[in-house]
Amino acid sequence: MNHNRRPKVLVQTAAHVAGAAYYYQKKDLPENTWNEKQKIFGVSVHPKYGGWFAIRGVLIFKDILAHDLIKTEPKDIVHTQELRKELLERFNYNWQDWTFRDIVPVDSRYSEEQKDYFAMPPGQRKSVIDKIKKNMGAY
Repeated sequence: MNHNRRPKVLVQTAAHVAGAAYYYQKKDLPENTWNEKQKIFGVSVHPKYGGWFAIRGVLIFKDILAHDLIKTEPKDIVHTQELRKELLERFNYNWQDWTFRDIVPVDSRYSEEQKDYFAMPPGQRKSVIDKIKKNMGAY
């Protein structure tokens, strides 16, 4: 993050360009019903994990050029306009209920412990980590 709290790298855009996940945006809905000035944030969907993944960073190699690197297009798996609109509305208006992550069938989801951890403010996550560590002793 920059000093003004804006990201240095837009990781969802980077994942889209890298072909890792499709970044759905308002512009993907040519017939949207939102007010033109209404801010609708985009969201990435992975072909295997749906919305059950996170992009934590990007590696940038300034002195390495890969001339033979083949560009991989991201897989568009939210096929209909209706489903895309539902995805963007779930993400923008009800992101706390996690349902945007299940917009398509997925192979794997976050565990309940992961959901507890990510739902907690960063300063309070230690209690969730301590609970996970305690439960690991039971295995």
